[in-house]
Amino acid sequence: MSQILHIFKKDARHLWPEVLASLVITAIFVKTYPDTWATGFHTSRLPDIVATVVVVLVPVSWWVMLTRLVHDEPLVGERQFWITRPYRWQNLLAAKLLFLSVFLYLPLLIAHSLLLREAGFHPLSYLLGLFFNLLLITFILIVPIIAIATIISSFAKAVLTLLAAIVYVIGLAALASLWNASFPETDGGGVTVFVLCSIGIAIILVQYATRNVGLSRWLLIAAAVGIAASAFDWPGRLFLSREYPSASVTAPPVHLDFDSSPSHHLAAFAGSDEKELSVRFPLTISNIATGTAIHAEAVRVAITAPNGLHWSSSWQGAGQYFLPNDVSSTISVNVNRAFLEKVKDLPVQVRITWALSRLRAGVTRQAINGEGVFRGRENYAGRVRLHGGGLLWLVQGGGVQECADGAPGGTGLDGDWD
Repeated sequence: MSQILHIFKKDARHLWPEVLASLVITAIFVKTYPDTWATGFHTSRLPDIVATVVVVLVPVSWWVMLTRLVHDEPLVGERQFWITRPYRWQNLLAAKLLFLSVFLYLPLLIAHSLLLREAGFHPLSYLLGLFFNLLLITFILIVPIIAIATIISSFAKAVLTLLAAIVYVIGLAALASLWNASFPETDGGGVTVFVLCSIGIAIILVQYATRNVGLSRWLLIAAAVGIAASAFDWPGRLFLSREYPSASVTAPPVHLDFDSSPSHHLAAFAGSDEKELSVRFPLTISNIATGTAIHAEAVRVAITAPNGLHWSSSWQGAGQYFLPNDVSSTISVNVNRAFLEKVKDLPVQVRITWALSRLRAGVTRQAINGEGVFRGRENYAGRVRLHGGGLLWLVQGGGVQECADGAPGGTGLDGDWD
């Protein structure tokens, strides 16, 4: 224990400028962030601009402080002074975690408590949420920062590594946008975060226990591959059939039908991709139980023409909610323009597969956020759904309903494209 405190005191003396900068930025964050509750981050007012800058500076200050903390006892190379001292790696790692707890987690916990109090909540009533928030920050920011710092020998290289990581993520985002597929929300994202965090923790332990830089860098490459996989939602596909099983045709959660009334008709619009047209289908809605809502997360479309031409889409995001009182709606799907040109004068059959979540109302609460009053519902599923200008916290659990010609509980969408 004495060795842990000795290392902790030494780090506090060496890194007091970084600690002070982080504390000052966190204090400014607490002071300026409530100004954004009423206006958001989308105005040109000076307080909002300052708040936006401070929100960015908070994790930057953590990155600088944690990188310098790790490099105070470098883990790369064989000529570090501390290797010749009677340091046990367990004590060294424990001292770093103690520093992290005192100078990052504790100030952040206080900051979040003050923000809760400013919003009209008692912090002690939300301790579980506060600690869960710290856990999320640890997984998403702290572990990656420390893991990368353990395999980099200098701060300058850490800066270059950070820039490379930013370019890598931006590149993946650009490629993923070209992929043009939006899979329904599954547990695949959570599994990916868990795997990536586990790899990060493994890198930290390997470096402090063995200083095996080669193995740690291979683990980092594995994490980069995992990030690439998640960018294209490959983990989500593995969970799709399990989390969205085919809904019962005898009692579907909602009945969706093609609206063939003269006042509603198919329409096509040009989109951002010149190779596609956005086709809007009019729908009628019925059979949604009272006290529930249906969240249409994604749709997939297959179009078949009498001459045998066939086209099917990948999953596309829908992001729509159907409520018990709704009787009509529309769904827009991106369709290949060249295919439409070939079948535009033919009657076609359209088969729509929906990824649906059934939502049930829970206990109503009220929360004051800036100038607005938002009604929320108890979140049993651990997910927050936005609806109607406020927070709608509801139960998830549903299935895929296929709407096909002649299928029980489904709908045949036959129409002319001209």
